[in-house]
Formats: sequence, structure tokens, C-alpha cells
Amino acid sequence: MLIRWIDETDFLPLMNSSLEALDLSSCMVTVIEEAAFKPLTSLSSLNMSLNPMSETAFRNMSYSLHIESLREFLAEEMTHMSYFSAAFLYWLRGSNIESLYLSRNRLVSFPVGNYPKLRVLELIRCNVVLRDDAFIGMPNLEFLTVKEHEVPVIGSQFLTNRRLKILDLSNYIGLTAYSLFEIKDYAFKNQINLEVLYLSYLPIRKSIRRHTFSGLVNLRKLILSSGFVELIEERAFEDLNSLIHLDMSYHLISTLSNETFFGLKSVKNIDLRGNEISFLNDIHPFLQTPNLEILTLNSNKIINIPGHIFLNLSYISVIQAADNLIQPWKEEMLPKSSNISALIVAKNRITHFTREMFNDVKQLEFFDFSENPINCSSCSTTELQKWMNQTNISISRLYIADEYACKEPSSLEGVYILDANLSSVLTHCLPVEYDIAKVLYCTFVPLFMLGFIAAFVWHQWKWNIRYFIFLARSRARRYKAQVTADRYAFDAFISYCEKDLPWIRKELVPNIEDGEPTIRLCLPDRNFDAAHSTMDNVAAAIEHSRTTVLVLSNEYMDSNWCRFDMEMAQHKLFEDTRSGLILILLEAIHKCKMTKNLQYVIRTRTCIAWTNNLTGQKLFWERLRAAIMKPEDKGILTHIT
Repeated sequence: MLIRWIDETDFLPLMNSSLEALDLSSCMVTVIEEAAFKPLTSLSSLNMSLNPMSETAFRNMSYSLHIESLREFLAEEMTHMSYFSAAFLYWLRGSNIESLYLSRNRLVSFPVGNYPKLRVLELIRCNVVLRDDAFIGMPNLEFLTVKEHEVPVIGSQFLTNRRLKILDLSNYIGLTAYSLFEIKDYAFKNQINLEVLYLSYLPIRKSIRRHTFSGLVNLRKLILSSGFVELIEERAFEDLNSLIHLDMSYHLISTLSNETFFGLKSVKNIDLRGNEISFLNDIHPFLQTPNLEILTLNSNKIINIPGHIFLNLSYISVIQAADNLIQPWKEEMLPKSSNISALIVAKNRITHFTREMFNDVKQLEFFDFSENPINCSSCSTTELQKWMNQTNISISRLYIADEYACKEPSSLEGVYILDANLSSVLTHCLPVEYDIAKVLYCTFVPLFMLGFIAAFVWHQWKWNIRYFIFLARSRARRYKAQVTADRYAFDAFISYCEKDLPWIRKELVPNIEDGEPTIRLCLPDRNFDAAHSTMDNVAAAIEHSRTTVLVLSNEYMDSNWCRFDMEMAQHKLFEDTRSGLILILLEAIHKCKMTKNLQYVIRTRTCIAWTNNLTGQKLFWERLRAAIMKPEDKGILTHIT
């Protein structure tokens, strides 16, 4: 309905009526006469949004509204005004107004003043500048929304608003590649009643600091997604004892520590999807979250989930880990004492099912392992077929053939697992109906006899046997070096950061490749196949090189891809039972970048430090060549300084 002009007589029929709410939004109101709202003595809620009103119309409206009865006012998207009427906001000071909705207007700043009854304030996309005193005089403010803003720093703006329950500061609209958003330490120290905090789509960079959220003792929901956070400092959530839901999705977080989630004793839902997390074997990141029920880890870089990582999670019910690099696990991952009901590992690198995987899924109600490259020539495939046909567990999209198709062998590629004829590819496997008792008897009785004989022989000729073993090991090392010489395409894969490329070309390549005997190096800028992804190139380089050399510098430790190279090398070498990992220290690594994992690798692997001394450099190259060319010596010489 179009009401372009509201004159002094329009509301006379409603004189002294009990009308409390009036919605005139989108009515194209342009003119309001001075006494237009005088008859509406009981009006408590007025919506004037989306009208092309002028400053004069706002002034006349304020002359006629009964300020003592007005509790709620809406004036959103008043696009006809260059700036929203500051005079009208000044008129509201000291009133009984409880709710103000002013989104999508231009406000240079919100007038400082006394709004003693104001509980709800919504300022979405208002270009407002939040000074330190922006919300002084609003002691009862409970719900504040300042979404789609250009505020770069949160400091002391909310220190006087102790009754805040919901605060939304999401969506920084000035976002560029160089944008920076900062939350000062203790910025929320007085928000002891805050229950919900939205901080999504903010260019928060580097880390969440120890005291970023200090004081939020009653916070129940924290949404901090879609930013550039690389690290959560230990105990950053220490005060968040009441938190139920934590969303840290879509950042650049790569590592978690034992105390990352310290303080989150009540949390039930943690969302870490879209990060760069890859679990290390010696961490227990969820040790401090005993009440966790739902954990989301989709779209990370997880290769393996250690079996101990969920041990203390008695209430865990849903684990989502789709779109990672997870391979078949060989130790049971899910705690038997938990309430786990759903596991989602779709879009990973699961090629077959191990006995431990079958044991894990037995306790589930819902399981999703779709879009994995299943190798149907694996001996476990017959059991997988049988289980898929007979299980009472709900398997996601089970009857969509493309979701559960064989990837290998080539003769079965694309064939639905349940339809695959395995008789021709599983001839080497033990039949299911084979007498297990006979297998056990024929295995353990000979083993027992052999053990008894071995113990007797050892007791009689212990020192002779030790001497023989010593000679055999020495010959085996020499033989192994000859046999494996042609197995690898390269002697060493060199991992380095872009900044150190000049040193690689000027120093490393000529000093290693030009000597005798010849050493073949694999360099990313020279040997990687542009048709394949960086991840696949790195994996192939490690696979086809006898040793992996990590050229460590502070810039290397700052690079997410370089750290991924290090973790991939460790994982692959451990998987192949190889020890061919060499570290070059180009410079002293800053203490803050010296992770526990790096300290362990430096202690247990070959490590050679670069020097500017010419004599020292000569010794450096001799040691490096010796380390690359003599893999049989690495069992003895594990550290070179």
C-alpha cells in the first residue's frame, strides 16, 4: 500500500485507541506532518523501514510520537537519506526505548548518550565507527548486532555493557588480501553474561591469543569461522568453562596441542572443518573435552587418526572426517566405552578394510565410507561384501553404485562393490570356511617347538651366535646398499622454501651433483610434473628417492606446504621402515617455531648445520655427500652436528 503523505488528520479516528503496534514499512512515505502521530497515545512499536523519508519527516515524526510509550522502533534501509537522522537518535536519549533496528543505513557513529532501557540494538551494514565509548549509556543492552562492518579493532567498546547476552560482529566488509582485524587482549573481560558470540568472516590473522576470550565465563556458543587463523595458543579457551558449541572452521590451523582446548570441559560440539590439521602420534588434543559429542574434521589433511585420540571421550556420538587423506587404520580408533553412533570418512584414501576397521564399525548406527578408492583385489573385500549385505548399520547412499565402486584392479574399475565377481582376483586368499582351529594348531605348535629349541641353542652357544650375527649384519648392510642402488630414481629429494632457492641452485646442486660418485637430486622446480598436484608430486618424490633432505630455515617453518612436506616424509619413511631423512639447518630456528615434533626429528635424524666458514663448508659438503650415499651407515650414525 502506498501512503506518500501522512497528515495531521489521518490518525484522528484512532484517537485514544489501544493501538500498540503500527507497521508502515515499504509504503513510500515521504512526508509526515508535525502532529501526525499525536492521536496514537498507546503506540509502543513503530516500523518505518524502507521509506524514502527526509530529515524533515523524521523531525516531524519525533514531534508527534509519544516518547513515553514508545518501546520499539524500526527504520531499516532508509536509502533516500545520505545519513540516518542523528537528531532523531538524540531525541530517543533518555526514553523508554527498548529495541532499535537501524540496519543498512549510513551512520557515522551512534550518538553517545543515555539509553537506559535499550535491550536490543541492530546495526547491520551501517558503516558505523565503533569508538571506545560507542555504547556507554546502555547499561541494559543484551542483544547487539554489528554485522557487515568496517571496524578493524575490538578493544574497549563493550566494557560497560555487562548485561550483553548475544553479540554479533561477523562479516568484515572491508575484506582484502591485506585486511587485518584484531581483537585486543581482555576485550571481553566484563562480558560475564555473554552467551553467544559471532566472529565469522573476519580477517583475524596468525593466532588466537591466550587472553583473547578472557572473562567469557558464561559463553555457550562461539562461532569464529572463515578467517586466517594459523594457531590457537595453548589455554586460549581457558575461561570458557560453559561453552557448548565451538566453530573454528575454515581457517589455516595445522596443529593442535594437548592444551589447545584447555578449559572446554562442557563443550559438546567442535567444528574444525576446512583447516590444515594433520594429527601427530604423540598429541591428545581432546583430553580436555570430556563431554564432547560431535566432532567435525572434514576437509583437513589428516592421514592417520591415532587410536588413543578419542580414549577419554565417553559421550562422543558423531565423528565427521570426510575429504581428508585417511588411509586404512591398523589400530582400533573408536573407544569401546563411548556412545559413538556415526562415523563419516567419505572421500578419503581407504583402499581396503582391516580387521581393526571392522571392529570399529560394529558399534555404529550410521557409517559413510563413500567415494573411497577401494581395491577389490584385497583379501578383505569378500568380508566387506558380506558385511555390507548383512549389516544392520545404516550405510550412507549404499545403493548409489558410483559412490561405492571398485577403483582397482583395472578389470573391476567402476564396478559396484556388491556386484563385483571376486573369484578371479582373490585366488591367493584363505577361504572363509577354512578350519580356523587347524590353522591355529598348525601355527602355534611348531612355533612352540621352535621356541624351545631356540632357547636351548641360545643357552649353549650364546657368544658364538652373537659373533655370527655381528658378521651377518655387516655383510647384509653392504649387500643391501648394492641391491637397492637401482630401486630409486633419485638419491635424494630436496625440500626447501621459495626464499632458499638461490642457495639451492648456487651451493647445493653444484657441490652435490658435480662430484664423484654421481648423486641424483630431485628438485621441485626441476623435476615435478606440472600435470599433477603438489601433494601427489611430493608423495612421488619421496617414494622414488632413497633419502629426503629438508633444508630448514625460519621461512621454511612459516610455510604450510613445507611443514606438510616434513610430515609426509616422516609418515612415508616410517611406513616403508626407512630412516633416510636428512636435515640441513641453514640458520638457527627461532624458539617459537621449534615444535616438539621438530625437536624430536633433530634429535633422532641426521642433522647438518650450514656455516659461513670456508673450511667448515668443505666439511659440510663431505658430510652431506656421505650421508646421502651411505644409507647403510644411518643405523649407526644418526646425528651429525
